[in-house]
Amino acid sequence: MTATAEDSPAPALLIRPDGYVAWAGADPDSLKTALTRWFGPG
Repeated sequence: MTATAEDSPAPALLIRPDGYVAWAGADPDSLKTALTRWFGPG
């Protein structure tokens, strides 16, 4: 899904299946950490 906003809170969001935001930002390393935290290792 793609959404746009004039004043976006972050350049990218990771939304968990239950609807909570698990990560917001632009740093790929912190995204990897969030993915591992919420969904387990690879």
